[in-house]
Amino acid sequence: MSDAVSEPQAADQPAAEQRGTSWVDRFLAVYPLGATFVLVSGLLLYQAWQHSTPAIFGDELKWAELARSLAHTGHAMIREGPASIGSLYTVLMAPAWWLGDTQPSYAAAKAIGTLTMVSAMMPTYFLARLVVGRPLALFAAAGSATVPGMVYGAMLIPEPLAYFWSALTVFLVAKALATRSRWWIGLACASLLVAPLVRSQLTVLIAAAAVALVVFVATGTRGRRTIGGWSLGERIGVGALIVGFAIVCDAWLKHHSYSWQIGTYFSDRMLTLGVWAAAAFAIGIGIFPAVTSLAWLLGGWRSVREPGERALYGVLAGAVLGFGLYTAVKASFISTNFARRVEERNLIYLSPLVFVVTAYWLARLRMSLVAIAIATVAIAYTLVVSPYEMDQHFYSDAPGLTILGAANRTWFWNEGYAQNVLLAITIFSAAVLAGFELVRRYRSGLIARGRVYVAGGLAVLCVAMLAWNVTAEVSAARASNDFSDGFSGRLLADPPDWVDHVTGGAEALYLGQKIADPNPLWLLEFWNRSVKRVWSLDATAPPPGPVTTPDLLGPDGQLYPPLKVGWAVADNGVHFVGTPVKVFQSFVLYKLAPPLRIRDAADGVFTDGWMGRDSSFAQYSSPGKPAGTAVVTIPRAGFCPDQSRHVPSGRVTIRLGDVKVVKRRPMLGRVRETRRLTIPNCTGPISVRIPARTPFRVDTRVTPTFRPSAYGSTDVRDLGAQVSYAFKPR
Repeated sequence: MSDAVSEPQAADQPAAEQRGTSWVDRFLAVYPLGATFVLVSGLLLYQAWQHSTPAIFGDELKWAELARSLAHTGHAMIREGPASIGSLYTVLMAPAWWLGDTQPSYAAAKAIGTLTMVSAMMPTYFLARLVVGRPLALFAAAGSATVPGMVYGAMLIPEPLAYFWSALTVFLVAKALATRSRWWIGLACASLLVAPLVRSQLTVLIAAAAVALVVFVATGTRGRRTIGGWSLGERIGVGALIVGFAIVCDAWLKHHSYSWQIGTYFSDRMLTLGVWAAAAFAIGIGIFPAVTSLAWLLGGWRSVREPGERALYGVLAGAVLGFGLYTAVKASFISTNFARRVEERNLIYLSPLVFVVTAYWLARLRMSLVAIAIATVAIAYTLVVSPYEMDQHFYSDAPGLTILGAANRTWFWNEGYAQNVLLAITIFSAAVLAGFELVRRYRSGLIARGRVYVAGGLAVLCVAMLAWNVTAEVSAARASNDFSDGFSGRLLADPPDWVDHVTGGAEALYLGQKIADPNPLWLLEFWNRSVKRVWSLDATAPPPGPVTTPDLLGPDGQLYPPLKVGWAVADNGVHFVGTPVKVFQSFVLYKLAPPLRIRDAADGVFTDGWMGRDSSFAQYSSPGKPAGTAVVTIPRAGFCPDQSRHVPSGRVTIRLGDVKVVKRRPMLGRVRETRRLTIPNCTGPISVRIPARTPFRVDTRVTPTFRPSAYGSTDVRDLGAQVSYAFKPR
């Protein structure tokens, strides 16, 4: 019997002895895994407790809304609109919202997500037990539960459940391949079918399982004999079949997936961004497990013989191919409609496998020298060509990079120094792998004679890997919590559910305009369950869920569609007919006077007070008498170009008249008065006062406009002047 088989068997108790063990022995066997689970869970739960508010919007709001509606109505809804359940994560999170108030429900949701994600160490442990003994399996389990990606456990996104389910499915597939038991095969198939319902990305596990099956068969005795008997022509034919199958799959995916079609079209971006993600993943887990796993993937097929080894090799090959390709394509697609991002977030599912493979090497200390060389060069290449994003405190899509940002802030590492450190770790990893392989080949007796020293050295190596993992995870958690605290410190009221407190939970409407930064709205909506509908006058309300741009029923400011609601939150200068009850930053909570009406509305004015060529203001009703004075204030003090540029002054035309409603849209009706004036550049406010009676509308036009970017600014808007409107009743 080969050494690759005898060593793990020696580490385990014989089956007959295991059957005769007492309950004390069983407890002692389970205790290390349970204690590790409790220890890791305690750390991550503490970190989750410090995570003060959701910050990854609008993902976290979307999943919170779905879970909250499912808990209270039995149906998945977002903003009172029907929605797909999206993921089984919604079902997992729903019980948290039975607690009622947002604060305890949010705490419960974070705890559920954290414990679910940590639970991935259980299937990882049992996957490792297919090839190694208990101590090394415990190492693999601990490594899988302390990677930087564990920071997602405190976030309201599907990753916590997906991470656990991916680890569970990989174990079940490997167990089914190794045992070929109907029971395990049935469980593996069921888990594969459920995986896409957990997260659509996990569909790749089905393809990964198919690859694992092919690899398992090919590495068996019969498979090796069959492949070894192929002629050169037969090998070329099989290769052609594989290429043809890949082409057919690519064509089918392009026909059925827009993301795949666009992502693969930019193949250069696929390669570049895929390498970036791989580098971030390798950095987050400390380089050594990445080099070990890649080297075994490249050269391990020659040495795997036993069912457990072949199953592990097969699922590693399938998972690396599946998740790696998915990550590259998705990153390429995102680069076309958002930005070039380091998408390590989609590779975290490889973590359990990587640590199991590392444990497997620790049990055997064997590795192909050629594979070590290739793997080392590949990892070094990714580290050299990839960005480290050390200027970002928290990079949500690549938590593995956070440890470098922490080193930058703590020890003033720059990217060059960090790269040298990472390359040194890569070379050290290769030296360790190659050193043990050379000793086993040419001085095998040294390992046997120095068994105690070897064991001690490997134990130190394991501790070092786990220490890096924990440091990277703690760095990511601290950065994530700081990012969250930044939101809560700037944008959250005290208490954050202040609308619920005032309304008593009664439904409230949100209506805003010129919503340039959606984060305040998202936080308001998350913390206040009573804010169930989101409207905007100018279609700037952000997703997730349906949004409404209301129309005007008449000159009195009544809105369409009509809505029977007693409370409303106005934002960015919107005023309702009703009583202002509470103000927080730009939000004003109104007790409405039915029917639903707005008192006034401005259009064409940016949140910083600037307008383009045209802007307007309508006063539909007045809190006092209908007669009064419309005041238009127009400064151009914010634009002071060099006098040598000869920039013309702004010519302003102000027209005041009746409000006319055409097809439920407000327009300027009969013009009552027109004013014209000139605004020199770098001039303070000029106020124009015009007698008016509600309802009325003011249209303002400024020509010519200017673009600040032409005068040394980064602002590319076409601007006319700063403007503000007001109505002063008599």
